[in-house]
Amino acid sequence: MTEIVRFFDDKRDYIDEILDMLITWFRDVLMYKITYNKDVLINEDYFERIIEESKILSYNKINGIIDIIKRTKEKLNYYSNYQLTIEAMLLNIQEV
Repeated sequence: MTEIVRFFDDKRDYIDEILDMLITWFRDVLMYKITYNKDVLINEDYFERIIEESKILSYNKINGIIDIIKRTKEKLNYYSNYQLTIEAMLLNIQEV
């Protein structure tokens, strides 16, 4: 977990973009899980990985992860403790 926290700390200036990419990723996993259609994917070039993820994750887990990431984005706009917010996000994703 320390490496992931370090990654987010190093990329602090790009956190909005990173969180948006994560939301897009999990959106693709969810859309494929629902439709089994490659044409609805934004990250079409990662099709094989998206298929793998869609097999592993349940609908509820994917939706929960997306919600956690969205709430993290909101919190980062209001709270000054960046590291605590990111660590809470990572822990909450693990617990979904």
